[in-house]
Amino acid sequence: MIILSKNIGGNYKVVLLPRTKPSTLTQLECLLPRYHATRTLREKLNDLLVREASGYEGEQSLDYYYGLLDLKEFPILHGLRLNNGDQFFQMDTLILFPNFFLIIEVKNYSGLIRYDVDSGLLTREKKDGVIERFDDPVAQARVQRHQLLKYLLSIHYPQVPIHTLTVFSNPKGILQIEGKTNDLILSQRLLKRIPELRKYYKKNYLSISELESLGKTLAQHHKPYNRKIIERFNIDRVMIRNGVWCTKCKKRMMVREARSWHCKPCNHSDPNAHIQALIEYREIFGDTITNKEATEFLGSPSRHVTKRLLSHLKSYGTTKGTVYSLKEL
Repeated sequence: MIILSKNIGGNYKVVLLPRTKPSTLTQLECLLPRYHATRTLREKLNDLLVREASGYEGEQSLDYYYGLLDLKEFPILHGLRLNNGDQFFQMDTLILFPNFFLIIEVKNYSGLIRYDVDSGLLTREKKDGVIERFDDPVAQARVQRHQLLKYLLSIHYPQVPIHTLTVFSNPKGILQIEGKTNDLILSQRLLKRIPELRKYYKKNYLSISELESLGKTLAQHHKPYNRKIIERFNIDRVMIRNGVWCTKCKKRMMVREARSWHCKPCNHSDPNAHIQALIEYREIFGDTITNKEATEFLGSPSRHVTKRLLSHLKSYGTTKGTVYSLKEL
């Protein structure tokens, strides 16, 4: 899918793979309000939610700077995840220029961030004085570059220089670097560094039409990460609360009466409140649902009522074996 996204300057940039909210983040947002977890596991899932949300927010924040740059001709792919045969690799953002390809990795860290170029040690000191260590971003970038080179060779594309930037996006982060590097930068430095790189790489390897063709190929081969949280953490189905959340107060479950859903505590009614519940089911459990599963999850008064609620969905099978698709919700 190609999206022409309008820049701040009034130009358009070609986004061949739009940024989407990570599946893990969406799943956690749907799961956690329904999950009767042990304290330890809930803390672990909450920490994961915070990390995923922070990473997504950091990536989104760079759109402002992309909009200030003259990128209107160049294909952009966000969150591209490819299979290299024996393993997957993913890039926060890939921009295809005629003279080089640019991988941008985003770190949304707050606090005092220190990086030693010689040792590769990256640490963060938080307000409470706690110091955390993170993986070496330069080594990570080197792996990303190697993986993309390998992938491009596998689909018979010429070797084009690949450059990597690690961008620290959090405005509450203070970056201190020991040693010399131009490729660990704060967000604002994108406005200087990308034009520098476009001048540094002299030779053009691909035309704009060839870049778009390559970008489309990469987008078609994108393999989003969709592993379910309930499988990853071995969460028992019985620990997940059923029901249709009130679409007004968001605190109580609604009941189905007289062709509508009703929240008795706040006196709110919504005939279509089950749609959001089905979306949450899809994120937590998967893309399909049976009448029996929907009746149980929604708290529907009968299978006949459930059949009517699901009638707008694509289905396959007959009678009790009918399965409904939730993909288009």
